Amino acid sequence: MLRAALKLVADSALFGFLCVLDGARAIESGANKGELRLLYSNGAEGDRPLSGPTEPLLHEFFKKSI
Repeated sequence: MLRAALKLVADSALFGFLCVLDGARAIESGANKGELRLLYSNGAEGDRPLSGPTEPLLHEFFKKSI
């Protein structure tokens, strides 16, 4: 039972973090909310966003895998 509870807590924490990266959940209150961005950086090609409004939703991928 402890293992199942720990897995549930870990899955919930990761899902929440991915929601924040996707912009589906804010980490602060108020009108002016910031955002977290996940970027892949390759010196020759520049930065490529891996999360954000135009990218696939990471939390949806995770939800399907659990």
